[in-house]
Amino acid sequence: MSSEPADPDFRPHRVVVLALDGLLPFELGIPHRIFGRPKDARGRHLYEVVTCSIRPPGPVETDADFAIQIEN
Repeated sequence: MSSEPADPDFRPHRVVVLALDGLLPFELGIPHRIFGRPKDARGRHLYEVVTCSIRPPGPVETDADFAIQIEN
């Protein structure tokens, strides 16, 4: 536990990853690896990474032989 007071104004930056049909699955994971790890001195994540699509939630076709289910 930290003896420092909580910061009520702290909010991580939101990074939105847009998944479009024809995406390369490898490329979809890169932003999550880059922005999903950094933390501040208190151990709080600096970024919130969210994947979304321009359509309602559902499958997005990849350049491979499968689709990826997008929840947002």
